[in-house]
Amino acid sequence: MTLGDFDPGLVVYGKFTTYRPSTGAPYTLAGTPGLVVYKDGATTPSSAGVTLTVDFNGVVGLGHFAINTAADATFYAGGSSFDVVISAGTVDGVGAVGTVVGRFSLRKTSELRPTTAGRTLPVGDDGRHGDQSDDLARHPGELAHGGGHRRGGPRRQGRLAPGGRLHGPAHGRGHRGQGVGRGEHG
Repeated sequence: MTLGDFDPGLVVYGKFTTYRPSTGAPYTLAGTPGLVVYKDGATTPSSAGVTLTVDFNGVVGLGHFAINTAADATFYAGGSSFDVVISAGTVDGVGAVGTVVGRFSLRKTSELRPTTAGRTLPVGDDGRHGDQSDDLARHPGELAHGGGHRRGGPRRQGRLAPGGRLHGPAHGRGHRGQGVGRGEHG
């Protein structure tokens, strides 16, 4: 299970379920269970900052882990991917060692993020950041075109079609969307 991409120094939480091999029903991870974390393609894991709770909240078979990435800033460095793996424990007498129970990365896979760690960047349902979404909310049906109406360029009205193309009489030589996005504005 992929947990996401996080900032270094945060605590990453995850849950997993262990199942009894003979029945497939949830079953307690027993023995002296433990988890370790593998970084990228390395063969040496770390248990720094890792805590495990079996039968979390009294639920049989539900495991909960917390990984404090501030516990070892060198190991939990940004730009890396991590796998959380059972390092010790059995399920109804059957070994569970080597089972991957979670994956996460630290500042590696998110394409859009604030430049300052710990800050958020609001993104609206339309995929624009907060200021752009607010502008569209104030001017529904109006989209800046050719420099934008706030910069002195012409304001043209139309509707946004799938793929980000405009449809309407102000575009594409008067034909519904024809030519828009191909540099054939008339």
